[in-house]
Amino acid sequence: VYCTYIASSCISVLSVSPICPLVSASPLGTSSCLPLVFLSRIPHSVSQARIFCHLSYVLSLSLHWICSLCNSIFKEGQCSRHNPPCPSRTGVSQAIARVLVEDGTGEALVVCRNQQVAKALALSSGEWEAVQSHVQRSGSVSIQHGGASVRPGTVEESEDLLVWYLRSMCRSPAVCRSILLTFSLSRKPSKLDQPDSLQLRRFPSGELEFVSRMGNRQNLTCLNIQEVDHETLLWLSNEKIKTSSSFG
Repeated sequence: VYCTYIASSCISVLSVSPICPLVSASPLGTSSCLPLVFLSRIPHSVSQARIFCHLSYVLSLSLHWICSLCNSIFKEGQCSRHNPPCPSRTGVSQAIARVLVEDGTGEALVVCRNQQVAKALALSSGEWEAVQSHVQRSGSVSIQHGGASVRPGTVEESEDLLVWYLRSMCRSPAVCRSILLTFSLSRKPSKLDQPDSLQLRRFPSGELEFVSRMGNRQNLTCLNIQEVDHETLLWLSNEKIKTSSSFG
């Protein structure tokens, strides 16, 4: 019997990614290379970071199907612009949600767009497609909830079944949950809040109520939302302890 070795494949290494010391120990993968911060202590040098926070509720939600040419509402397969008529037969989905999050040290208003809206609402891909299909027929769905950011006189399409469903979702336990938020700063913080500028805020959690001193709300742009399981929760808790110790 004669044997021979024949090469069946060849792999060439073109580049090696920078080594992240947290990847091997983290259940979060490569995203753990970004720093884990507190809302009250976001370093000026950081453009992107992560926070382990609680999504308090959805302040506003806008789902639109818009024309690919003129950005007018695209409804039932055609552009709604009539003067002058728009020849476009193609619409694109546009979704924006503004959510309020807190991590016990501060609050932030977070803007989520498109696919990140589905993650914020904890919708599966099938549920998100069903929502988009309804919006494609109606052209636009908007929801505003009570709070400091709501404009007076806002009218909701209360008779629409989808609006009723989304409104109930916006403050449900399925949406108001602990998440790991990857974000970028919409506006750089000018300086850290001084102790005399902090205000006491109350945070209900089930039957318990917590009190914490809070500064001004940050404005953040959502880059990614990850669900937090038990293993990740333990890892994040340890990381937050290390982070808080470094400040002390």
